[in-house]
Amino acid sequence: MKKLWIMILLMPLISVKIYANNQVFVWHNTTVEVPLHANIEDYLDMPYATLTEGLRDDNLYYIKNGINYTFISVINTSILKEYRLDYKVTSPKYNKSSVQSITFRIIDTEPPILTKGIMIEVPVKTTVIDYLKYIDYKDNYDAKSDISVTVDYQGINLNQIGLYKLHIILMDKSLNESRYVLLLHVKDYQCPVIVEKENPIINIGDTLDLNQFYVITDNYDQSPNVSLTDNEVNYQAIGSYPIRIDVYDQSGNHTYHETFLQIQDLLEPTLALKTNQLVISLNETVQLSDLIIKASDNYDSISVSDVLIDTDLNTNQVGHYEAIYELTDSSNNKTSYRMSIIVRDLIPPTFDIAPIKQDSYAAIDLNANIKVTDNSNLPVKWTLVETNLSEEPGEYQALYLAIDAFGNHSYHLRSITILENKPDQNPSLMRIAYVIIGGSVLSIAAFGIYYVKLKKS
Repeated sequence: MKKLWIMILLMPLISVKIYANNQVFVWHNTTVEVPLHANIEDYLDMPYATLTEGLRDDNLYYIKNGINYTFISVINTSILKEYRLDYKVTSPKYNKSSVQSITFRIIDTEPPILTKGIMIEVPVKTTVIDYLKYIDYKDNYDAKSDISVTVDYQGINLNQIGLYKLHIILMDKSLNESRYVLLLHVKDYQCPVIVEKENPIINIGDTLDLNQFYVITDNYDQSPNVSLTDNEVNYQAIGSYPIRIDVYDQSGNHTYHETFLQIQDLLEPTLALKTNQLVISLNETVQLSDLIIKASDNYDSISVSDVLIDTDLNTNQVGHYEAIYELTDSSNNKTSYRMSIIVRDLIPPTFDIAPIKQDSYAAIDLNANIKVTDNSNLPVKWTLVETNLSEEPGEYQALYLAIDAFGNHSYHLRSITILENKPDQNPSLMRIAYVIIGGSVLSIAAFGIYYVKLKKS
């Protein structure tokens, strides 16, 4: 009983001690983040106070408006800023109050959004792309100019056609970030190009090589697909035929060229001769057409009779001449050859000399009755080379030499007989003498002919 009274007496002192303690309340959530445009009423109950450990009062109440001239109506959640609102909490049980400044921070938690993002198509080999013209964006608070736009185009090759992913990163001033993926299509819009270098003209029987007459290029493909429509062309007949060239690149771009293909006979006729130089004798008859080995054409029916021969040849006169062989086909293709012709006098002069028979030595004239002719009809020089003639009756010989204007030589051995008027007293000796003398003369003549021919050669 004594102890109970002591406790009753000390109770007022204990209460005073508690009320004097400033740490009766512990405040929580003194800073509150409020999303932009949110209703502030939904966040006013977030700050609260609790009693220190060991104390309990279920009837705590708050005053949230007007404390220290701070009012809820001042807080505008449409503006990003911090607002101060003083709270007061009271514990009826302990008759204790506490005032706490609460910070309401208006924050932007929404990232910018992409309002327009279409597939971007650009020509291959584009150097610079203004990506911003293909997109549009906005933010719930920041102006468009304050939004940071980052375009991640790594891995995109503008020199190679294909479909690429383009990463767009938007960030507002509150560091809210959004990411989008757009498609970038690098395309080839240009058609191949066909340039005609010259009119397509080919020889009959040949095939058309497009690379010979056309330059076909593409801005991207190294080898575009080329097709030739020539179903109306007869490559074996001369004429003009329609053709069409179509070119496709791998992107499907197409171009074409229509023209006419000329099939012509472009080859010269074939003409072959036995020789390109002919040497003939004076007055020799020659058929120049006999020197043609072959005359033909790839298209026309041609023979030796179609070869035209133009010449100034005069076989009756020594000299240098020329013959021109010309062969022309129906397409006016010509083949011609020049042949050099040399007319030479290769025939020696001819003697027309009768043998001499006289009764006496004095009646013999070795320069008489001599006629020398030549095929050139030119004067011929002749001379008596030697003779074994003597005054005695017997058989003798005289050697003559003739040279024409072209150096051709001929020899003639003339027989001479001196008749015997008296009886032969010693016929055997005379005959032996004739034989010896005649043999000597013939030997000398033969040696002379051999020597002259040897010198001439």
